[in-house]
Amino acid sequence: KKEEMKMKVISLLSMKGGTAKTTTAVNLAAGLANNGLKTLLIDADAQGNATAYFSKEKDYLTSLVDNSELPYREAMQSTIASNKEYAFDTYEVLMEPSCIKEAIYPTKVEQLYIMPSQNHKLILADKNITLDTKKPQQTRFKKALRELRHEFDYVVIDNAPTSNTVTINSLIASDLIIIPVKPGGDEIEGLASTIEDVETIKDNFDVEVDFKILLTMFHKKTDGTFNRKTENQEYDVLHQIFEKQMLNSVIRYQDGIVTKSSIEKQIVINTSTKVSDDYKALVNELIGGEDKE
Repeated sequence: KKEEMKMKVISLLSMKGGTAKTTTAVNLAAGLANNGLKTLLIDADAQGNATAYFSKEKDYLTSLVDNSELPYREAMQSTIASNKEYAFDTYEVLMEPSCIKEAIYPTKVEQLYIMPSQNHKLILADKNITLDTKKPQQTRFKKALRELRHEFDYVVIDNAPTSNTVTINSLIASDLIIIPVKPGGDEIEGLASTIEDVETIKDNFDVEVDFKILLTMFHKKTDGTFNRKTENQEYDVLHQIFEKQMLNSVIRYQDGIVTKSSIEKQIVINTSTKVSDDYKALVNELIGGEDKE
């Protein structure tokens, strides 16, 4: 029998787009589930990209084409209505935390469940949470997740690349924040902005949450170094500045398989690829264990 453990909440956060944040959230959640750990993936991004990996419905573009003969406004409304796959989602939980168990759905991966984001409803969440003065505004996820503390081992939250009330709710509920960083000078600036936001939230709301930095999309060689001189330099600098915050795992650049997985809704960690090995190494680093057969 598995030893009972405290549910751990991990947030993926980056104020810079294109850092493999959602890909990492989905594959981390799937990897934890593959290790026999009951895991909930929360899609807290209005774009709903994490949800799309598990959607049974046609994608948004296909649905829009189906409605293309209608006037523009009607076509958009019909498309949104036809793509509403889940009765409850992240938006409803933020509005009413007590409904969280109704917003959790099984996925095609055993032991992995999802709280979906759909139809861009989360865009309204920031405004509506602010207007709702009857309940605390920043601790709704934390309150909701208390209901699951004996049911799940891990919760992984995919956050939008923006600092708003939804993101604040995620970070306050989290035990660990993972900040994915890809190569490039602008990415370092994005990292600084993300860390500043995290520290501000910690100070303003008196929360204890650790953050770790995950290098993604690096051109990694078999010996652990990188193909590009600038990437080796960035690796060294980041390790000097953030020695204790750096994760040992590095997710390599493998554009073909990642792009294909996004289009075909295929989870990378369940493929036989080098980038799959990287994600498995990340899971093992976080749970402190070895691959389970």
